[in-house]
Amino acid sequence: MAEPESNKPAMVSDGKRMRSVWQPGDGNGNSAAHLIQRSINTLKGHPTWKIYIDDVVLPIVRDSQDEPPQYVYLDDRSTYIIWCTGAYTKAELGEFWPFDFNTSGSVRGGRKNRGRPAWTDETEIRFAKAPLRAKGKEYEFCGELEVTEYAPVRPKTKTKMEEVVEQEIAEEEKATDGVLLEGTQNAVPKDGNGGRPTTENIAVTDSVPAIKPVAPTTGSAPGKDMLPPRSEWNPSMADQIESRPLPKSSLPPNAKPLPFGSRPSGRPTNPGRPNSRQHKRRLSEISSSDTQKAHESHAPVPPAKRVNMGDGLEDIESA
Repeated sequence: MAEPESNKPAMVSDGKRMRSVWQPGDGNGNSAAHLIQRSINTLKGHPTWKIYIDDVVLPIVRDSQDEPPQYVYLDDRSTYIIWCTGAYTKAELGEFWPFDFNTSGSVRGGRKNRGRPAWTDETEIRFAKAPLRAKGKEYEFCGELEVTEYAPVRPKTKTKMEEVVEQEIAEEEKATDGVLLEGTQNAVPKDGNGGRPTTENIAVTDSVPAIKPVAPTTGSAPGKDMLPPRSEWNPSMADQIESRPLPKSSLPPNAKPLPFGSRPSGRPTNPGRPNSRQHKRRLSEISSSDTQKAHESHAPVPPAKRVNMGDGLEDIESA
């Protein structure tokens, strides 16, 4: 008997992706060979095929209304029943359901479990099995894997790393608690007076000389206390302190502010200082005079004149 329509899910996983469930009016799937070969080894699988999860009516009658659909995905129970009936040849199994059987009629290697499981008997104790192409290996029709809530498996005893980490955390907390406790004790006054001034504190405070506050000036001119005494003025610092007039707001109404001094050129004033203009000019003059003397000392000598002195010729140097 077919499963009631109300209990059928709309989609079932084929082991890789979700697929629509085959309905009685859908018929056979697309049988294009090029499309099957192109998608049989891909993760997405066939683009249009659905998955068949209905009960197979036995015995299977070819070209009847109850015959299982072809060119669809089969769940584990349908695959096991069709394989056991022997209604199809090995070549037909690989042709009609290529995602479940290979060309030799065996369950396809690497096939993912899908849908309902298959049992060996009605007790539903042992899963049905079928031989694979590989020698000595079997395929178990256990159905779709049950998805449960993830719960990590932890060992019953703590690992060595966990013990070391817990010990380090405990030492850090102990050190932190000690620092906080010490700070709390230091915050409480030892005299137990609640922080109020005592006779000793008052005596110490009176012995410290008080600093005389400078009263702000309310007039337009600066106060005398804000200017240094004339006895402390150092004349040697006059060339290093830029002369600037007082702010206009600090002058009397009838006084005019002094103009700003000329901007210093920034050129060196010492002629003997290296890299100054006078120093460079002096070096160039010395260099030119030395060059002129060198040329004069190595001046070319004029050739000697030849004159007749009796029977021979003698060279007479020109004076």
